[in-house]
Amino acid sequence: MDKIDQFQIIQEIANRAISAAAPGWHELMINYYVDSDQSEFGNSYLITQDGVTREKSLPVAPDMDVWMRRLRTELAKGGQQPFTKCKLHLHADGKFDASYGYDPVDWDGLLTAGWNFPSITSLH
Repeated sequence: MDKIDQFQIIQEIANRAISAAAPGWHELMINYYVDSDQSEFGNSYLITQDGVTREKSLPVAPDMDVWMRRLRTELAKGGQQPFTKCKLHLHADGKFDASYGYDPVDWDGLLTAGWNFPSITSLH
């Protein structure tokens, strides 16, 4: 499984995230911040229970950092700048969006960053 492309890597990441979410989730957000020395996740998902939609923290799979760094390396091939932020927004119907940032990570700012779905979280 050494020769896989970025879409296969994203599929591996998605599989790990989905398996960590509770059954019935409908949106899931992976926020990954990285530089050469450290990395951090800010993952959560939305689930509706008893008619109320809530945002819940998504546990990080033990090898998720390995897969995210693998994606970073794959996307930087050919001399491209490696990303410092990757945001994967998955929907239960199979749709997903991926976005990447390249600015230096504000590690202190991550402590107060808040949730991924503020329109939902601010209701509770």
